Amino acid sequence: MEKIIISSNLTQYRLIETLDRVTYYTSSFLYHHKGQGVLIDSGYGRLGQFIKDDLEQSKIILNAIVITHYHKDHAEGSTVFNEIPIIASDQYEDTFYKCQNVCTQQLKIPNVLVKDKYFLTVDTSRIEIFKTPGHTKCGLSVLINNEYLYVSDNLLEDINNKIIVPYLDASSNPYDHYKTIYNYQNLKFHTLLLTHGPIKENVNLTHEFGERLFYLETFIKSKFSCNIEDCLLTNIENYSMTAIHKINVRNAKKHVSIQPTSFFEPMECITKEI
Repeated sequence: MEKIIISSNLTQYRLIETLDRVTYYTSSFLYHHKGQGVLIDSGYGRLGQFIKDDLEQSKIILNAIVITHYHKDHAEGSTVFNEIPIIASDQYEDTFYKCQNVCTQQLKIPNVLVKDKYFLTVDTSRIEIFKTPGHTKCGLSVLINNEYLYVSDNLLEDINNKIIVPYLDASSNPYDHYKTIYNYQNLKFHTLLLTHGPIKENVNLTHEFGERLFYLETFIKSKFSCNIEDCLLTNIENYSMTAIHKINVRNAKKHVSIQPTSFFEPMECITKEI
C-alpha cells in the first residue's frame, strides 16, 4: 500500500491487485484543507486502516466519507472509521447487502442519501457529488472545484494504461452507462481520477470517453450479442480484461428492448481502425 501526494490538497491511497493475470490499482482519494477532509471511497478494510492511521498521524479530521457504490473494494474500509458521516446514493441498497455478505465487518448504513446532487465544502473548496449510474445502478461521481473528476469504476484501466472495457454489474443498465460517460464530456475539469487506473491530467476526452462510448453504442445496437472485437476501436491486444465482455452480455440481456438510434449522440473524430 502506498500514499501518493497529488497536490497540496489531494492525496491518493492505493494498493496493487492482480486478477486473471491482469494487474491494476485500487485507490481511494482524500481531499483536505486546513486539517479537514473528505474521503472518496475507502477501499478494502486493510486500505481503510492504512488511511485511518495516516490521517491520525497527519492530524486530519474527516468530515465525511463518500461511498460511490457498495462493492468491497470501495466500501469495506469505511468500517474502520467511527462516527464519520457516510454519503451514498439513495439507491445504495442495490449493492449494499451483497457487499455486506463478503465483508468481514458490519457496513454502516449511509447517513446522507444523494437523490440527484449533493454539495460539500472543505473550507473554500466546493465538492459536488452526483449520481452517475453505469458500472452499478447506484453509482456516484465526484467533481472537486471543477479541477478533479472522480469517475469511480465507470472508467477502468490496468497498471499498463490499457483500457478495460466498461464493466456492467448485474443490476446496471447499459443505456445509463452510455449516458453517464457521454455527460462527463460536458463537465469542466482538468484531471481524471479513477479507482482502477492512473491519474490522468489534461486528458484527451475524445480518447478517454470515445473508446468507451464506441464500445457501449456498438454493444447496445447489436442487442448485446456482438463479438468483443466489433466493439473495440483498435486491435483487441490493446485492451485489458476483455473477458468482461462475456459478463456484460449476460448481465445486459434484461435490457434487450433497444431504444431508437436517436438515443445516441454523435461522437466527434471517433473512427474504428480497420
